[in-house]
Amino acid sequence: RQNALLWVPAEGSPTLLVRKSLNRAEAEACIEDVRPHPSSRDLPNFFSAAKRIGLTYDVLPAQQVNFFAKV
Repeated sequence: RQNALLWVPAEGSPTLLVRKSLNRAEAEACIEDVRPHPSSRDLPNFFSAAKRIGLTYDVLPAQQVNFFAKV
C-alpha cells in the first residue's frame, strides 16, 4: 500500500508527495514531480505560498482533516 498526497496548485504542475516507496511512485506515477512526503512539522512550509487549500473529505481520515485545518 502506497501512502501519498497529491498537490494540485491553481497554477503550475502537480506534485505527488510519497511516504513510502519513492522509486515505485516515480515508476508508476504519470506526474513528473514526485517527492518524498515532508514531516508533519515541515509540511506547512510546503503549502506556505497557498492562500487556500482544498481537500477531498470523503477519502481523508478525520485526523488528517483536522491537521490540515490548522495549516
